[in-house]
Amino acid sequence: FLAGLISGQFVCIGIMAMLGGQSLYNSSLGAYLYDLPVMLQSVHLFSLIIFFEKYLKSRSPGRMAAFGLSGFLFLVCTWQMREMTMFRGFYITGIMIAGIAGVARLNNRVNYLWLILPIVLLLPTFRTLGENRYASNEEISRKITNNNEPFVARYWNFFDGEGDMNIFDTFVAAKAAKPNRHPYLLSWLYVPFHFVPRAVWKSKPEKGTLVDHSFSNGAPYSPGISGYFLLDGGLVWMVLCMAFLGYLLGGLDLFIFSMSPGYLKCCLQGILVINGMYLTRFFLWQSFYQVLYAIIPCLAIDYFIRKKVKRRKRPQRPVKIDTRADQPIHKAPVIQA
Repeated sequence: FLAGLISGQFVCIGIMAMLGGQSLYNSSLGAYLYDLPVMLQSVHLFSLIIFFEKYLKSRSPGRMAAFGLSGFLFLVCTWQMREMTMFRGFYITGIMIAGIAGVARLNNRVNYLWLILPIVLLLPTFRTLGENRYASNEEISRKITNNNEPFVARYWNFFDGEGDMNIFDTFVAAKAAKPNRHPYLLSWLYVPFHFVPRAVWKSKPEKGTLVDHSFSNGAPYSPGISGYFLLDGGLVWMVLCMAFLGYLLGGLDLFIFSMSPGYLKCCLQGILVINGMYLTRFFLWQSFYQVLYAIIPCLAIDYFIRKKVKRRKRPQRPVKIDTRADQPIHKAPVIQA
């Protein structure tokens, strides 16, 4: 079974290589295969947690080697994903999920320190990746390797006027905007219908947004989900939607926390926590489908494991054995006259 997991990871890397990098999204299939790498990365994630669990139970050199190989393949898949998109969250999310899933395996409950401290420490790296979003993997490797700027300077520059804080400025612009329409509840109802092809739904909203986005003057910036709720219906609508969204996330968190310990629980904790953090930057439908595509492979592999375990534990039917041949033969006593 463990060999099968490693083989599956190699297959996922092969599929990633066949997708063709950024050229994939210039084809007609790009819109429908965009989140396929998320599912492939999720296969790596679940496999990595299984090997991590096996290593913790038996810290043998063989288990350590298997865990290391699985982690290496996971990083290779993530590195391949980077060349497919300009969005850092597309590929970094999986790494963060793996870290939180590992912490959840060790501590059952993830402390906020594990969420905040790594992100704060890696802010300069996030900026470097953002500034070189269109560079190839080879180019970004050279720039990171040859960067001799002191770490403190790189960290300080993250917060300068040209830093990656545009979401706040865009929210302010959305607050000052006067949209010509308010979709209100339609933004929630749109989520399950986003998957309908544009060839079928001729009037499908551009980029999946129903709000008036003219305030951005065409800039590829997002006011965050709170900004979109604000554009959907105003301040009161924003507060109500954020409260309802918080209620949904809290319910999911309680549901996952009440699950029995296992691989699935660890992975779901990581997926929910990290995507819950990213939710502030995304559209509602983006977060929904990114979580969905990450969960589906985990559920599939977990179902396969449970089915295999049940098959092992299934009691065997008792075999009827004819024991009469093993009994001694008692002959009737001979009565002599």
